[in-house]
Amino acid sequence: MVKRIRKVSKKGPKAHYAVPLLMPMTALFGSRCEGKPFWYPFEDPSSLRAVLSRHTENPLLLADRILPIGEYLGWSLRSAPGKIAGMFTRSGIIPMGPAPPEEEPGSDPRLGIVVMVALVKGDQLQEFVNTTGAEFSEIDRVAFENLLGPSVSLIPGLDQLLYTPPILARSLDRGIDHVNDLARHAFERASVAYPGAFNRCGVQVLSSIPSHEPISL
Repeated sequence: MVKRIRKVSKKGPKAHYAVPLLMPMTALFGSRCEGKPFWYPFEDPSSLRAVLSRHTENPLLLADRILPIGEYLGWSLRSAPGKIAGMFTRSGIIPMGPAPPEEEPGSDPRLGIVVMVALVKGDQLQEFVNTTGAEFSEIDRVAFENLLGPSVSLIPGLDQLLYTPPILARSLDRGIDHVNDLARHAFERASVAYPGAFNRCGVQVLSSIPSHEPISL
């Protein structure tokens, strides 16, 4: 008879937890602040992951490209950070496959999502959850933008990358509000008509995303 080995999720201060994080962002191209798809694979995901891990002060798993908001909301694993950790902790990179085809071509800005899962010790979990959303240090901000810029085809001094620092995934609407504020100010500075805000997702959509899950060992 074959005995199945059951994975056990530890709990308490010595446990490790998977915390789903994300960064909503938009890219504005040229003096007219035009929107274009920017879902390309990261040129150097390991270095980008290192910068984000340094910022959050915890090891991270990082998706290998930005996701359009529709793709993120339809992603089957967005509410399963523990499962993601079990699958991709060794590599540290979450493979997302090719980007979906552009559904609505046009010049309005697009909303993208950088997906992460932080691996946090149990005795540090509450403090980590309470401090998500902290601004980047100047060193980490410059490093992040320098690494991400080439991947999304940004021309320094001409194009703009507007984003929210890593936040809890279930706080996505708060991040969208922040990106909307940044975009509105960018259009005002450029003296270009603001095309309108990105839609919020709503509590019903985001309520299925946990703040954290124990990691199975």
